[in-house]
Amino acid sequence: MSTTCNVLFDNNPSGVYFAGQNISGTVEIITTRPKNIRSIHITINGSAEVRWTEKVQRTNDEGKTEDSEEVFSATDHYLHTQTYVYGQSGGGSLELPAGRYLFTFAGFIPPNVPSSINGSLGQVRYEVVATIDRPLRYDNVFKQPFTVLAPLDLNLNHAYSMPMDKKEEKTFLCGLCCGNNDPILITVAIPFSGYAPGQKINFKMNIENKSNTDVSESKIKLMKTIKFSCRTPKTKERLNNIKICDKRIDGVPKQESKELNDFLEIPSTVPSTLETCSIIHVTYTVMVVVKFSGIHQNVEINFPITIGTVPLYASLSEQVSEVIMGQPGIASIRAIPPPLLEDDADKKSVFKNNDISDKFMKSIDYVPKYPVFRIQQQNGAHNGNNSPASPPTGLYPTNPNLNPSPYPQRPLNPNIPAPYPRSPSPVPPTPYPNSPATNPSSIPTAPPNSTPYPPEPAGVIWDDAPKKPNSSIGWK
Repeated sequence: MSTTCNVLFDNNPSGVYFAGQNISGTVEIITTRPKNIRSIHITINGSAEVRWTEKVQRTNDEGKTEDSEEVFSATDHYLHTQTYVYGQSGGGSLELPAGRYLFTFAGFIPPNVPSSINGSLGQVRYEVVATIDRPLRYDNVFKQPFTVLAPLDLNLNHAYSMPMDKKEEKTFLCGLCCGNNDPILITVAIPFSGYAPGQKINFKMNIENKSNTDVSESKIKLMKTIKFSCRTPKTKERLNNIKICDKRIDGVPKQESKELNDFLEIPSTVPSTLETCSIIHVTYTVMVVVKFSGIHQNVEINFPITIGTVPLYASLSEQVSEVIMGQPGIASIRAIPPPLLEDDADKKSVFKNNDISDKFMKSIDYVPKYPVFRIQQQNGAHNGNNSPASPPTGLYPTNPNLNPSPYPQRPLNPNIPAPYPRSPSPVPPTPYPNSPATNPSSIPTAPPNSTPYPPEPAGVIWDDAPKKPNSSIGWK
């Protein structure tokens, strides 16, 4: 391998950012032999893409009907900044001596972009791309994806704290022949309408079987529905239903009743998208399916819920309390321990664009990471008038006399880490598509006829090189 590339994010080894934050880091390029190049540039991209094919019948020039494939697609762009760190655009040929090079990059993630999503028919993807522009040869392109999260604090919408319950009644026609036409009564309730990954969806289920037909089993599932929308060649939609987690419940014999209190634990999964993406929309449903012995139609009960990035304070049974700077009138303010960052549990939904087959563009498989709150909770914390308990004003304790921040603040206790690395000094936002990440003159560049580090002989091992992530990509 004559050339390798590593992308290191500043103070953010996981590569997970909120929309509205700054992103910065270093691109490390190591080459073991000289290369004839025009330039090296670093691009920060963010876009949504949808694509699928369908078989259609068309009439050819001879009037005969034949089968063909039609491609349905759509693309939205959210972020694009490009900085030349070695050479210049359209410049002449120059030699890149063998050695190790470090180039910095920086950019701003717009506040209204959607979360990273990986689906079977589309994706929302963010990545840092390092390109070595080579004259009369294929460019060397290295890609390092990263995760972006659109903040969704469930405490900011009262509707997410509301409980839900439904009742269904099932009557069998065969009961008329047997002289018993009593129904099966099914009641299901959940305490909240919004949850965060890692939380438990507590549910209460009651089945009163007065009929002569057995309930064979019941299942409760958390279903993710992704709606993909295309614009070319015409507007069309496709739905993809994915089971995130489920639990089986034993049946109920005839003339018996059963009450169950149980839960579903939500794994790492993408937050609900709401209106942040126009071509990929993610929603969630708690689905209860009751099955019966014999040939009878199942009973299905659905609860639409919202998955956010900050859990409801009313759903937490244990809170961290601390006095803030001894301010008068401030007793204690609750705080949520920082979440874990875990890979998306749905690893089967992988988008593959068959149009991209350039073997000279090297990328890596990437699974987005999402915040997971593994906190003990209760069915609900309500005050005397049955309204949700009032939440604090932020994810971490903050000084109420200061201007509120839309992003999580670091706790006063230095031993408690923040859930996400704080951004470096702000970089003014720039619109897509003609926007540089930073002032190129402020980024150190290597002179055309020199290297930041002395050239090394072929085959040398860099023992002093920094620790590299698993995303190293190499070229010959």
